[in-house]
Amino acid sequence: MIIKVTSLVSLYSIIFPGDPVLRLNDASLERGGLFDIKASQGESWVPPHGTHRRGDIIDIRFNPNYNPDTAIPEVNRTKFTKLVRSIGGRARVHSPGTSNQHFHVKF
Repeated sequence: MIIKVTSLVSLYSIIFPGDPVLRLNDASLERGGLFDIKASQGESWVPPHGTHRRGDIIDIRFNPNYNPDTAIPEVNRTKFTKLVRSIGGRARVHSPGTSNQHFHVKF
């Protein structure tokens, strides 16, 4: 996955040179598994990111109404999803219309 994500970041910066760089987060743990850091702290906790446990999904910021300087602009939405598809992935919008709106990108 790291090769495909690196390719995506490089191609995006070439296609959209004046736009914000891609902001990546919430990828899988290095060896997969559950994001369980809060569970060990005894806090009230619900297991997050069930789909991030296999090493093939990463979140990419796409909330331009809340973060216009750091998110993929809305005008790039279709071209971004096509770019992801061109390197063997799939991009879906998660949490639409919220400040946490982002792409789930799966390779």
